[in-house]
Amino acid sequence: MRLSPGSRTVGTVDGVTTVYIGGVYEWQAGAATAYYAGPDGPVAFRRSGYATDNGVYYLLRDHLGSSSIIVNGSGSVAKREFYYPFGGNRGSAFSDLTSKRFTGQYHEEDLPG
Repeated sequence: MRLSPGSRTVGTVDGVTTVYIGGVYEWQAGAATAYYAGPDGPVAFRRSGYATDNGVYYLLRDHLGSSSIIVNGSGSVAKREFYYPFGGNRGSAFSDLTSKRFTGQYHEEDLPG
């Protein structure tokens, strides 16, 4: 497997290590999230092995590609997220369902040091 320069492979925050594979798979302490891509980025993801909220979720994105609404497998809204210009959180806390946020990128709120 070849990764492009600068791509994320492993990250540790607060003692929890996450393995990232090509932006399509994340593994963390026996739990996994797999992302399913459309022509313009991720459109859905499947969570498995977590204590709660396992299953398939769909990302409803805004004009910038940000996952503004997350819908569960039965079609109910699981989370709404709103952003300021340049990606700041506007409103409620970010969802723990996915780590991809503003413009479909990883959110770095918890970077160490």
